[in-house]
This record gives sequence, structure tokens and C-alpha cells, in this order.
Amino acid sequence: MRVAIICLRGKSAAPEDQWAAKRARRLAALDEAQALGIARAMRDRGRLAPLLVFEKGSPLEQKALEYGIPCLLWGFFSRFQLWRWQRKHSRLIIQTVGQESMPVGRMLLKMRKKDTAILAHAFFLKAPEGKNLTSKAMRAASRVLCGSGHVAERISEGLAKTIKTIIDRPGIEMESWLPCRPWGEGGNRRFVFGMAQSLEPQSGALLVIRAMSALWQRPDLPPWEVRMFGSGPRFREVLNEAENLGVASRLSLLADQPLPVVLPCCHAWLAPGTDPREYPETAWAGIAAGAPLICAISPLHSERLKAAENGPAPALRVPGNDPQSLARAMISLMRDERLRARLVHGGEAIRPEIGIEAMAQRTLGFYEQWAEEPWGKPEPCK
Repeated sequence: MRVAIICLRGKSAAPEDQWAAKRARRLAALDEAQALGIARAMRDRGRLAPLLVFEKGSPLEQKALEYGIPCLLWGFFSRFQLWRWQRKHSRLIIQTVGQESMPVGRMLLKMRKKDTAILAHAFFLKAPEGKNLTSKAMRAASRVLCGSGHVAERISEGLAKTIKTIIDRPGIEMESWLPCRPWGEGGNRRFVFGMAQSLEPQSGALLVIRAMSALWQRPDLPPWEVRMFGSGPRFREVLNEAENLGVASRLSLLADQPLPVVLPCCHAWLAPGTDPREYPETAWAGIAAGAPLICAISPLHSERLKAAENGPAPALRVPGNDPQSLARAMISLMRDERLRARLVHGGEAIRPEIGIEAMAQRTLGFYEQWAEEPWGKPEPCK
């Protein structure tokens, strides 16, 4: 069965809003990575074969060539090319990724005879916004893959539960991660905590600063520091808080860095944020690199750590508004080598579940299930 995967880049934010434009680019890159992962996985899944649709100049262009994935560059003549291609196939799954791809998915669906194709949208980090949520392109779909319960809830609310939503959390690239070095190896006695996406709203950076002020008062701890990676609009706010609480000398604000490169120099990883649109690697980077993890209690983190429900804990979980609890967790990691080892072991148990490959295999499982179902529109979720 053929699967058309449509992944078109959204328009960047206005030039004067540089932060919004940067986030939009990052979201587009995340969507492209998931779309490519799904298409790659089909090469070894006999019943399914992909066509990847993207714009000329997209990062997907070189990747599709490298992996031998059939593709179509979206442009002026693409509508006719797509019409001619779809005529060759009796049944078709149309998968769009991101809100900019929805109109093209609906257009392809309208080319088909009734009940010979199904249209599914995918939103891995955030739901469509504004009129896109209730547009004809959105309502044309019978299924929506949602990267979190937050996305599914937004879609169900906006469409009065007329579309079947399926949770399919996004994955991260797993090939380039180097293992985190245990604390004290090589004679270095400075304990380094790291975190990502640090200067964005709901990042938990201020929570960490306030926890640091509690650590500062403890003379029985080894030397330590916190390294905050990531860019955003809250640099001055975070730095001022650190200066006011007297912990600026233990803090490094390091902007965006390649996490697979910098994380091995950390001895523990923090994910204190509660943003329901948090990037997957913000918490999973610690598990990918084999670092003990401390994360905030939030619905998103609960979903992403669900694979560990019946196994050893991969993280210490703390309330998202309690700096004293976070400070106690940080102290426990610094003082208890066995605790660090247990958390690393727990992370190893779910590490195979957090990659793009695992996400793609789950998605292909959905496709195969859909292929066996009647292709009318499914009943609304209860």
C-alpha cells in the first residue's frame, strides 16, 4: 500500500520577532525529522511504500536522495504530477505533517474516489492555530496523530471530538549521542548539572536558580555548577534572579549548543519545565546520553516516561513549583552514587523507545491497522 507523506515548511514569523521565527524553524525541523523517519522505516516494511512530498530546497531533499526514498518536489506543476501518481494506486494513505501541509493533503484526498483513501494529519508538538484548527482541510481528515495529550485535547476541543485522535509521541535522533562521563572520572570533582530550552517561558530556569540558592548554603557538598543551554527571551530575567540570590558564579548561560556534544561534560540532567510544548530532547537528552535525570511532575513528562511504568525509575520527579524539593533531589544525586547508577539503569531500559525509529515503527503499526479497517469515517471518540 502506498503512503503519501506530505511535509511542507510553515512560513517564518515576522522578521522583527526573531525568537518566534527561530522557534518556527525548529518546529519545522522537528516535523521534517519525524516525516523522514516514517518514510525510512517503510523501506523494510513490505506492505507499505512511501512517497515523500516536500518543497524544493527543503533539508529533506538531500536525505530522500541519500536513502533512496521516492519523492515529489512541491511546486507549480506538482498538482498534475500528484494527480497522475495517485491514479496508479487503488488505495492510499495520505499523511500530512504540520499545519502547512493540510491543504495539500485535502487536495489529494479530493482527487480520490470515495473510500479509496484516508487522510491523517500529524501534529507532534503543537495543535493547529486559529482558523487552521477548524478549517476544511482539518475536518477532511479521519485521524490525527498527536505528539501529546495536550495536542489531542486542543484538537478535540476545537472540533467537538469529530476526529479520532491517536497519541504518537515524537522521537529524537539517537545516532550521535556520546555517553555521559561519571562524576569524578579523571580527577575532576566539580559536579555539573545541565538543562536545555532554558530561557523560554515555563522552562523552570527560575526554579533551578532558587534551588541553587539552597545548595549554596550547604558546606558539605562538592564543588558544583549549573549549565543552562538554549536561547530565548528570558536571559536578563534569569541572570538577574541568579545575581539577586548570590549564585551567579555557579551559573553558566551558554545559549544554543549541540546537546550530543555538551551533555557528556555534565553529570546530571535537569528538565524542570512544565511547558506542554516542550521539545522532546529537553528531557530525553539525559536518557540518550546516560545521565541521571531530574524532571518536573507534569502531564507531558508523565506521557514521555510512560514506557518506564513497569520498570526501574529513569528519573527523580519533583513538583514544578517547589525549589526546596528540587534542591533536595540535586543534593541526593551529588551525594549518592548508587542513586545515580539506578537512574541511569532506568534510563537504559526505555532508551530504545525514545528514538525516531521507535516512533516510526509505532506509526507504521497504525497504518497497517488502518489498512484492515473499513475506510469510511470512523465514529467520534467517546
